[in-house]
Amino acid sequence: MAGWALGTFLFSAGVFAVILFYSGSSINENFNGLTIRFLFGIVIGLTAIGIIYSPWGKQSGAHMNPAVT
Repeated sequence: MAGWALGTFLFSAGVFAVILFYSGSSINENFNGLTIRFLFGIVIGLTAIGIIYSPWGKQSGAHMNPAVT
């Protein structure tokens, strides 16, 4: 179960990092660095919340560390 959580988190982080931090991105061109980092933090936080409140997250008690589960 921890594998899907880690995969989802890393996929989300990778996709949004490319969207927000790529120099050719329109978002990167229109916002300053502080705003982009803030948006990235919000997106990563929402991804973590989605994983925690998903059915598998509730089943494991939101412990996504394989050593804990």
